[in-house]
Amino acid sequence: MSNVGTEFPSGPAPTVGTSRRRRWFVSARADVLLFLGLPFLLFVMIELARRQSWEVAIVLAGSVGAVGHHAPGLIRAYGDRALFARHWPRLVFGPLLLAILCVVFVFGEIEGLGFIVLMWGV
Repeated sequence: MSNVGTEFPSGPAPTVGTSRRRRWFVSARADVLLFLGLPFLLFVMIELARRQSWEVAIVLAGSVGAVGHHAPGLIRAYGDRALFARHWPRLVFGPLLLAILCVVFVFGEIEGLGFIVLMWGV
């Protein structure tokens, strides 16, 4: 029998005193509360906004949903030092370029900002 494919990745072997990587954003209990409590809070907020108008409720749900959807990726991209060091030009200049484009489109009264936002979201 050959040992092909049974090799372990190179690098230092973990030692007894090495701490494991954190698996939680805050703590186990706080993360469960965030993951389960936030949708309930969102439901209550939408119900209160719906009493004013459906448009307000839809905008609120979309905004909170977008933030909740993108937050874990942003936390990882900007919080992981190795990942940020590897991709820092994209993580710094990409949002800066988009912010400049948005300002130019708004103050230059150029149509198409909605298209840029749509492409960014998709």
